[in-house]
Order: sequence, then structure tokens, then C-alpha cells
Amino acid sequence: GVLVTRLNADGPAVLGGIQVGDVILEIAEQRVFTPEDFRSVVEQLPADKAYTVKLLRGNENVSLAITPVISD
Repeated sequence: GVLVTRLNADGPAVLGGIQVGDVILEIAEQRVFTPEDFRSVVEQLPADKAYTVKLLRGNENVSLAITPVISD
């Protein structure tokens, strides 16, 4: 998984409920193992549609809906 170490305050991750310290395991049904994996998956997703993100928060598995946006 990919450890979340920082977030954009107004970004879609924060708005969707991701927190610093979470470990992202999967996005849009695709496993991610490295930050590069995560970026590659996110770059291929159409924006403005919600995708399921599965993550580990402490000892708990969490599923969130995150909607990517196109940044300026």
C-alpha cells in the first residue's frame, strides 16, 4: 500500500475523508503498492466520477468514495 504523508487542504482526498497516516491499498479496484502505482492509476481515471478507495486506517479497513478533479 501507499502511506499518506501529506494532503492538499482543499483536495479531493481530504474532501473524501482520507487522512494523513492512512495506507491506500486500492483505488478503482486496482491494487497500488508504490506512489508511482497510485499516480499511474489516478492519471488514467476520468475526472468528476466517484471511485472507491480501500485503505487501512490503524487496524481498520476503510472504504471511501473519492472523486478526482482536474487541477489547474
